[in-house]
Amino acid sequence: LKKTAALLQGMVRGEEEPKGLELIGAHAFEGCVSLENIVIPEGIKRIEAGTFSGCASLKSVYLPTSLEYIAEDAFFNCPQLSNITCKSEKFDFTNGILFNKDHTVIYKYLSTNTATRYTVPNTVTEIKAYAFHGAENLKEVYIGESVEKIGTEIFSNCNNIEIIDVPFLGATASKEDAGTLGYLFGKVPTKLSEVIVSGGEIIANQAFFFTTV
Repeated sequence: LKKTAALLQGMVRGEEEPKGLELIGAHAFEGCVSLENIVIPEGIKRIEAGTFSGCASLKSVYLPTSLEYIAEDAFFNCPQLSNITCKSEKFDFTNGILFNKDHTVIYKYLSTNTATRYTVPNTVTEIKAYAFHGAENLKEVYIGESVEKIGTEIFSNCNNIEIIDVPFLGATASKEDAGTLGYLFGKVPTKLSEVIVSGGEIIANQAFFFTTV
């Protein structure tokens, strides 16, 4: 426990660079509600699932040049996170959104973004699970046909979304991966009034079941 606390304090201050440490394990700092700033030390290559999930006070994160992998829910439910300083060549943080370097993958759309409308760039081919979680300001989201893969519950806790335009319902456009609105939202928001589905092989059974659309 003392070593964990010392490492955590060093990461917060940006002073600790533990030799040989390459990975921060799954859920390592989940629920640390007092954390406000994290500096991931050089040498870390992987941030695993849920590492900083539920860090309710987290405002800024520094990602080192050594970082190669971030789990899709590593920063799940961090409602105050507003800045990511990214030195890694594998990722890019632009306009409140964490992409991979080539902007073909969206990892995280920060919930502190103030935009009410967002159009996914046509470079993007994949949106990771929970990518837009908690983006309460969003009212309209447009996802173009360049997107080939969508993770589960990308719009969870996006309670003010009124319009979505998606290329398919489900994980991919294939009929084997067809899903429902619940796949995108978890709990479908009551304000959702318009859903545009521009493609996909099928609309799944009960795709709009028990929704207000």
